[in-house]
Amino acid sequence: MKSNNMLDLIYNNHCNLYKLFNSINSCNYTNLEFCKSVVAKKSSWPNFVFDFNNSISNSNIKSISNAITNNKLSDLLLINSNTNISDNDFKEYGFKKVTNWIGIAIELDKLDTSKINPELKVKIVTTENDIKNWIYIAKKQLQINFDFNELSELFKSDKITAFIGYYNNTAVSTMLLFLDDNIAGTHMGATLKEYSGKGFGSSIMIEALKYAKTKKYKVGTGAGTLKGINIWKNIGFTSYNTIDLYWKLPE
Repeated sequence: MKSNNMLDLIYNNHCNLYKLFNSINSCNYTNLEFCKSVVAKKSSWPNFVFDFNNSISNSNIKSISNAITNNKLSDLLLINSNTNISDNDFKEYGFKKVTNWIGIAIELDKLDTSKINPELKVKIVTTENDIKNWIYIAKKQLQINFDFNELSELFKSDKITAFIGYYNNTAVSTMLLFLDDNIAGTHMGATLKEYSGKGFGSSIMIEALKYAKTKKYKVGTGAGTLKGINIWKNIGFTSYNTIDLYWKLPE
């Protein structure tokens, strides 16, 4: 898989998921010349400004900063770290780097299914109780307080399949699969801290990608943390580039 092309696919899958959510829940989506933005102020869904243009300029950052100050854009900027703009350029306009993720992808024929922990029972989210458990895990581990009705509407989409993992009848892991443009994107993967170290995160990821493979998808993507990248490589993922998250500090 060519690196530049794969990066585009990873980023676009993220952005299209946010577009889908906002179209379902009547939120705002903005596609600017140099960035794409999801603004859902009345929603529980996370808001980001995406930049998919590696040649973003200093003036673009200034424009984004001004738009955020005027409450037209989210105050979180998700950007490809191989741009020609430095940390100092972002700091100049009041942005602080919060964290970074690594874009990852896998050819599903290379997926190592031997890494599944059979103690985790993974199922597709179908019941109200499943959704409530999914929201609980996401809130506790991802610090996202999803609204039940908004998430229920998203889960009805033909492009979305949500998974939840149970260990001894306790819900412990989540995964969201977004099937779009021939890409199986994995999102919102989380495992309760008290159950970490058992391979549940990689297990639910593998189960989701196995499902995607039955739907004839050939490529899976996601975004992993620097800490967890070796886990994803261990099941067949390749890392491509880091994605930086900047926060516009209040003025």
